[in-house]
Order: sequence, then C-alpha cells, then structure tokens
Amino acid sequence: MKSSMTSDTEDLKNQCEKCKKAFASMTLLRYHYCSHFRGILKKKFANLFHDNKCLECAKTFPNHGRLLLHIGVQHDKINEILKSKGIAELPPYSATAAAHVLCVDTTA
Repeated sequence: MKSSMTSDTEDLKNQCEKCKKAFASMTLLRYHYCSHFRGILKKKFANLFHDNKCLECAKTFPNHGRLLLHIGVQHDKINEILKSKGIAELPPYSATAAAHVLCVDTTA
C-alpha cells in the first residue's frame, strides 16, 4: 500500500503550505488541510450540519469528524478557509480523482 506522504525526492506540488508536509495526491492534501482547520470548519459551517448529517446532500456520518472532512472536501469549503488564511486555493474537488484514494489518515 502506498503511503499518503510522498518521499523527499518526489514533486512537492501537493505540499501543505502550513506545515510543509507533502502528499501523494491533491485529495489527501485536502483532507490534511481539513485537519489543520477543523475548528474553523466546525464554527464557520455549522449551518451545514446537524446530528452528523450533512444538510447540503443529506448524507449521514458515523461521527462528527468524518462529517467535517466531508463538508471541507466534498463541498469544497476548505478552499474558503484557505483563501481567508492567504493560502493558495486548491483546484476544484474531483470525486473521480478521490475514488483512487484508498485510505485517509485523519490524524495528520
């Protein structure tokens, strides 16, 4: 299984501007940014969820953490936060590209 982190010699185009970690895919970088800005996601987009349910698409999640990741990535809310922090926005989210991501490390 391929690690979510890239090696030092790989291209750093998927590098976190906050902590400088590099990731194998843009999708993993999106999830990683959500971990940095979890509190902001929770506060700024509280109107988009209720009881672990996304009010934008009606999907339900097993826990609040997964719901916040969903809102940040699937509904592209992480870009609003990145922009407000002066961090380069990421390209629009692609569900097709994300389908290739097997495992997301939410502790990063």
